[in-house]
Amino acid sequence: MKVVGGPQAAQGSPQGGKTVLFAGSSSGNTTNYSVSNGGSLMVQDSWYEGPNQSTFALVTDRSQFTLEGSRVAFAKGNGPAIQLNNFSGNATILSNTLSSGGLGAGNWKRQCLGRPATRPTL
Repeated sequence: MKVVGGPQAAQGSPQGGKTVLFAGSSSGNTTNYSVSNGGSLMVQDSWYEGPNQSTFALVTDRSQFTLEGSRVAFAKGNGPAIQLNNFSGNATILSNTLSSGGLGAGNWKRQCLGRPATRPTL
């Protein structure tokens, strides 16, 4: 699923559009979710597993991403499940099971409830 914000969202002034997936499953994708250009995506109660090298979510720019109550099972040694690259938006990741990698490296500002946060060790 590819979510791309419009020109106003890309400049930091989103107009309220968002994509929400309340339940689902998938397998074998190279990139399961991609959010860019100020887009907004919430994924809740999803299941992903597969043997291929892949990224569960790639989030960039001023985008908004929420992952809650989901299971991500990659092959051992897959690498990060979630990549935040050139990211200055909001990411909320709650109550999930990420069997491989956790958050990937990238240029992103870490904030936790308005305070600087440390990179989680997963």
